[in-house]
Amino acid sequence: MIRVRLGTQFGTRPRPFRGPQRTGAVRKVALAAATAAVLLSLGGCGGRPPAGPVDGPALPVRFPLPADPATLDAVRAVDTTSFAIARLVGDSLVAYDAQLELVPRVARAWSWSDDHRVLTFSLRPGVRWHDGRAVSAADVVHTWRLLTAPDAPPDKAVAFNLVETVEAPAPDVVVVRYRTPFAPALGAWTHPLLPAHRAEREPPLGCGPWLFVRWDPGERVVLRANPDYFGGAPRAPELQLEVLRDYSTRFAALEAGRIDAAPLLPDTWRAVKDDPAFQARFEVREFRQLYFQYVAWRMDGSNPWFADARVRRAMTLAIDRAGYLEKVAPGFGRPAVTSIHPDQACFDPALAPLPYDPERAASLLAEAGFGDGDGDGVLERGGRPFAFRLTISQTSRENERIAAFIQDQLRQVGVAVEIEPLEWAVFQERLRGGEYVAVMLGRGLDPDPDQSDLWHSSQATGGVNYAGLRDAEIDGWLEAARGTFDPDERARLYRLLQARLHELQPDTFFFYPVSRLAVSRQLSGLATSPLGVLGFWPGPFDWERRAATTAAR
Repeated sequence: MIRVRLGTQFGTRPRPFRGPQRTGAVRKVALAAATAAVLLSLGGCGGRPPAGPVDGPALPVRFPLPADPATLDAVRAVDTTSFAIARLVGDSLVAYDAQLELVPRVARAWSWSDDHRVLTFSLRPGVRWHDGRAVSAADVVHTWRLLTAPDAPPDKAVAFNLVETVEAPAPDVVVVRYRTPFAPALGAWTHPLLPAHRAEREPPLGCGPWLFVRWDPGERVVLRANPDYFGGAPRAPELQLEVLRDYSTRFAALEAGRIDAAPLLPDTWRAVKDDPAFQARFEVREFRQLYFQYVAWRMDGSNPWFADARVRRAMTLAIDRAGYLEKVAPGFGRPAVTSIHPDQACFDPALAPLPYDPERAASLLAEAGFGDGDGDGVLERGGRPFAFRLTISQTSRENERIAAFIQDQLRQVGVAVEIEPLEWAVFQERLRGGEYVAVMLGRGLDPDPDQSDLWHSSQATGGVNYAGLRDAEIDGWLEAARGTFDPDERARLYRLLQARLHELQPDTFFFYPVSRLAVSRQLSGLATSPLGVLGFWPGPFDWERRAATTAAR
């Protein structure tokens, strides 16, 4: 047997995170894709912040959410807000830490068979569900069955589609057998566990550090520290996740003392970066995210435009992504190349973002049969004008600003775009049903480069392959990469994937963001990671807020 990891700190508070974080040289079986998106996938390159003030009782921590959760059911949770809550209430066999290393959680150790087809977990004793029942191997089997049930979201099931069986030979032993070697296997087990003894899944019952208290739609989700958590109770007595959909609203709430942290947009950052009064109250963290912003062009034949790769390529060439960042958000990102992030070891530096080249875009559209026969400034083909809706979510004005920029850029090459902003829940329904022509999204990435959920043909209907890409070569490379534990071979296969995505342009990969987060100096223990503020262990477990403003510890 190949011994992989044995936990040494179980039942104690996890080791603190200190020192600079590695964001590109993390060496493990892989590097790259999931939970995101948009809210909590705030990635990072900073050490653990200084401890906070010592006086006064510990107070609830208030943190903003950009939208209500779409669901409190961990199985159905595919949006970032829902999954973040599931991870706070729940716990998993393993979890990523701030340095993107997999660390033991409910599992105290794990091992692989020599042929990498059998993964065995040993569960730690003393882990309990919030109703007091003990967590056992049967719960792991139950969770796997839920995630692979016919009605489970396809992007959940894809993480387990090479699993042959999951067995519980003893209450504290789980044996997972795979049909073939499966390199991303451990990362799949970061999903929160679900109790076998409870049929209903809402409100959530977890075994994690936070107890679900209530959800006030449109206002907040409230979680309470679990005093019986196996690692001890979180430092904050309560976590109040405030639903604040707009960046300006979040910043106003931060300045008013209603929340303890908020992201800064470029205009806000320029206004406060040299303000002594602001600096006295808040610390600003700058960090890179495992995340990318993009527009998916529905290329499945459901519309007359985007099945043609020349048209999709023209869309990217017509949008001055670098110019947008330079003029609107200097220092807040870099143009994206593909869905693989440059901070990941499998990123191909030989590829460059497509340039801004409206002349070449116009030439490609002409090659594809478009022309302005009536002289109205809008291209036509077969008597039909090139006009479509760009669907976006109403989670922030920044989305609207980017969409308006895209609209203006495409107008200059003869393409008419109508922006369709949708409330978050409606937006999610449209995504699930494939009811859009083009959609603007953000995507958080997991530390494993397996992007089967994003690009495999099996995910083109009902999954998160929102472009509807179906490509036999890509399917083959993704499947081969999942089946090898050789990091060099995986990197080679992902370079092939990137080159093919660069060629096909199923998405216009807009940018990889750099974020700035303002944090109240009354709040200590908030660390950042490429996985975000909430998306790694220990995350909010170490947060602490006290009212006093005396000298720091």
